[in-house]
Amino acid sequence: MTTPLENQGYGGNRLKTGVEELDSMLFGGIPQGSQNLLIGESGSGKSLLAFHLLYNNAKQGKRCVYVAIDQKGSDVLRNVNSAFANIRDISPLMQSGALTIAEDTTNAQIKTKEDEMTFVAGVLKAVQDSNAQLVAVDSLSLLRALLEDDRSFTRIVNYMTQSFHELGVTSIITMEVPPDREEMPGLFEQSMFDGVIKLVNTRDGTSVRHTASVQKMRYSKYDGSPITLDMTPNGIMATRPIQ
Repeated sequence: MTTPLENQGYGGNRLKTGVEELDSMLFGGIPQGSQNLLIGESGSGKSLLAFHLLYNNAKQGKRCVYVAIDQKGSDVLRNVNSAFANIRDISPLMQSGALTIAEDTTNAQIKTKEDEMTFVAGVLKAVQDSNAQLVAVDSLSLLRALLEDDRSFTRIVNYMTQSFHELGVTSIITMEVPPDREEMPGLFEQSMFDGVIKLVNTRDGTSVRHTASVQKMRYSKYDGSPITLDMTPNGIMATRPIQ
């Protein structure tokens, strides 16, 4: 397991995202041990970026787990293989245990604190069973629909991120946010997250341009200017918009 972020400060280790321009914005990558929220509207590339980050780190020898809350593992792979058609080593990484896809089987409302703890325990079991150093949870949006109120939602998200922190695990947690809203739907606060990265779709006729910007990164320098993301068969590429 990794060393908690609070013991590393600005000089801590970084996890490369596999997207050169994004790593540059983060002065080397995502701080190891940090808890990060990846937000954006539907279709902005949140799931693909989260998977791309795990895939890149699995190739570097890190053990990674992708926890799918809102879809089956087979659907995750179908989406990834369709978007990144030229990437051929995902299956070998999964067979070696370096990259794991875990499904959440929750299919009813979470009505009690006991239900909340059971849900988080299931996520933590997936992390611990795979001895993961990096976890992606996709997505909080369905989790909010399973809970009865915003207070419960904030409590369960805080419990999950605190548990990751105590394990020394780095997390990327996705959440859908409508393009016209700045606040996180259902969350009373964002303090449980060390970093926030926002994806935005810009439409020009029939074409859509994806952009990413770092909104927050605790304990770390970062460049908040936007970059353009391209979802290619070889993975995610990024460029800085021409000023």
